[in-house]
Amino acid sequence: MFFQNWITAISPRWRVPINALLLQYGFVILLGLVYLFSTQGFNALVGSTVVFFYLSYGMPAIVMLATRRFEIHQNDRTRYDLRKFAYPICIVVVIYTVLAVIFVMIPGQVPITAGNMNYTIVIVAGFFILMAIAWFADARKSFRPPSDNLIARVVLMGTTLSKVPGVVTSEELDL
Repeated sequence: MFFQNWITAISPRWRVPINALLLQYGFVILLGLVYLFSTQGFNALVGSTVVFFYLSYGMPAIVMLATRRFEIHQNDRTRYDLRKFAYPICIVVVIYTVLAVIFVMIPGQVPITAGNMNYTIVIVAGFFILMAIAWFADARKSFRPPSDNLIARVVLMGTTLSKVPGVVTSEELDL
């Protein structure tokens, strides 16, 4: 991530990432300004948020279909298994996701002009372009996927993140 050290720096006085909070506040102010000055721009932001929500909903189903892995183990006591319904449910989820994303991006009026165009696709495409640039510029060199041991502890055995090495909790910070 660009400027990762600056963004994630913990303030010794308040023990929180002040720079990350300020960056977040800046984005909120910018989004508020978009709402004040451009209804069409704000609608594009809301539409892109809906698209990203649907994509986050559909991606696990796509991964489950691609890997043919339909069981989710939370811990030894609870085993969530869709069995014979897993494949059809994942297919329905993927179809629903694709249709929902398409309908969110369709302009609301015909004929389509610059004034009534749905610019959600511009924001979504811009986001993916920025993420591709970030990946090739920096993230592919610094990204470390979680180890199989960590995945086993967190997913299969139900270990909470507070017990994972390297994760700092509020109790450890004495907050």
